Amino acid sequence: MRKPVMVLAVIAAASGPASGAGPDCEYPNVMFVVDKSRSMSDPVDASSTAGSKYQIALGAVERALAMYGDKVRFGLTMFPWAGECGQGRVFVPTDYGTAASIVSEMKNQAAQLDGATPIAGTLYALVSEPSLMDTSRRSFVLLLTDGTETCSPDYDGPTNAAATLRTAGSAVFVIGFGSAVDPETLEAIAAAGGTSAAEKTQNYHEADDAATLDAALVSMIEFATAEVCDGRDNDCNGAADDIAPKRCVALCGAAGEQLCEGGEWTECLDETGAVITASSAACKSGGSSGFGDSGCSCAVLTLE
Repeated sequence: MRKPVMVLAVIAAASGPASGAGPDCEYPNVMFVVDKSRSMSDPVDASSTAGSKYQIALGAVERALAMYGDKVRFGLTMFPWAGECGQGRVFVPTDYGTAASIVSEMKNQAAQLDGATPIAGTLYALVSEPSLMDTSRRSFVLLLTDGTETCSPDYDGPTNAAATLRTAGSAVFVIGFGSAVDPETLEAIAAAGGTSAAEKTQNYHEADDAATLDAALVSMIEFATAEVCDGRDNDCNGAADDIAPKRCVALCGAAGEQLCEGGEWTECLDETGAVITASSAACKSGGSSGFGDSGCSCAVLTLE
């Protein structure tokens, strides 16, 4: 049986631009969305001596900020706020240089852990968060919780909220920490938020201690800062779109590759750099569909 886990929601803001980074360096937004319900004051399990789940989460967030503060614009949301099921509050909007503020706000809330788990309401509230509406960079939400939705009357509320947030421009990652979460719901939240396992984005992680929580945060932030084909320097190494070509295969068996040029992927190209078509030499020589040269449908491609 799959082990239940706690979810950690995070959107973070960076501590400052990377030294020497080029003008096209993206600095994505990452919002930490952290559960501060009353159960977060409990240990991960009865035998644990590492402190409360909240204290472990605080340490993990602090370490992530130290590692990536010069490459990411971090922010902080915590829930619940103002009542048993009050939607989360944005304590720190995503921006440069927010590491100290995030750690300070999390420490201030350590003695005020109370309430239920309004995941849906918190995610819906972030749809209109101004600091996540910057279209010049990508935005991500990292959700951390030790439970499941306990406030929305709609079973699909958290999933629908994640889908709405994704449509608004923010992908949603999910971390489950501990043993009292609903893994099916958390997986569905991640999938609706555009980070499904099928897309190979390491969407949903299980964590049971500080080490596995650290590893989950690193994996997600590494994904958020990885180079993609969009004309920007996503990894802040001084070069935009410096990523390997994609292999492509036509239905007739002709192989080629796609290159990232000008922030977009080219069509499938042969070894000479020409686009593979039904009349190209690559298609004719590579044909294996049984239709012959005239029936070689090389315009239809499958990416690998």
